[in-house]
Amino acid sequence: MLPIRRTCHFLLNKQKGWKALQVRYRIRYGGGSGYITSVYVGYRVEPDKWSAESERCMKNTTHGDRRTPAAMINRALQYTEEAIESAFNYF
Repeated sequence: MLPIRRTCHFLLNKQKGWKALQVRYRIRYGGGSGYITSVYVGYRVEPDKWSAESERCMKNTTHGDRRTPAAMINRALQYTEEAIESAFNYF
């Protein structure tokens, strides 16, 4: 079976009036004019505490009004990445 070629990135979804932005996992597959799917991870992140290079929260920071620890958010990002990877490997 041939693997499905894809590019995946964690992006911050800008929303008007919010200090903390939604984290989305964007998957692009199916060639040049193929398909794009975005999955909401379930957490909000403050942009100044986000590393665009590693696509993860900076260590030892808290995010949003609930002061969610970066370790918990990064764990959810890793879980989402692994779930999508296993889904693409299955098909």
